[in-house]
Amino acid sequence: MVTSQGGTIAKTLFTPFGTPDFGAKISELGAEPADGLFVTIFGSDAINLAKQQQQFGLFKKYKMVLGNSFVIPQTLPAQGDTVLGVYQNIGFVAGFPGAQAEAFVKAYSEKYNGELPPYTGADQYAAIELIAAALNKANSTDINAVRAALSGLKADTVLGDVEMRAGDHQAVRRMAISQILPGKDGKPTYHIKKIEPGPDIIPPVDPACKK
Repeated sequence: MVTSQGGTIAKTLFTPFGTPDFGAKISELGAEPADGLFVTIFGSDAINLAKQQQQFGLFKKYKMVLGNSFVIPQTLPAQGDTVLGVYQNIGFVAGFPGAQAEAFVKAYSEKYNGELPPYTGADQYAAIELIAAALNKANSTDINAVRAALSGLKADTVLGDVEMRAGDHQAVRRMAISQILPGKDGKPTYHIKKIEPGPDIIPPVDPACKK
């Protein structure tokens, strides 16, 4: 994807899960920084990397740091200020436009003492909404009938307009590009910079895919 848009990849590094010390990798990335740094790392490893890189000012050496599953609601409280400025693609965050999204955030926050819903909660809620829509479309609870109704189904959900693409049964849904910046309370939070429509970001149906 990078090369198809005229860019080049200067360096690719891998670390095993459970790496406690990223010092060597941080030094290597900081020695010859490129314009951008793309980070795919999860869980406690993501927290360790974020905290350790701050000691060396690694992220500040790049014009842009883009995370993939790097800064998620489950890790952000522990990462704190170490990930300020990072861009993160995420399926749902509080502030998503749409009446259903706003109602979901409100109901979730009221039920869980002001806590904002994670994207995983919204994903599961949307999955139930899609199943309900398929049940109504099929007017049946028969498994085969519901399966057939899901194929090509379009529905308005907490995630916005979602289509279960008939060609490969992938969910075509929008995605938010957010930047981690201080919120009204001073704590790092997601600030939506752009909403990418599902049809613009999902790859086309693979010809090898059989219905």
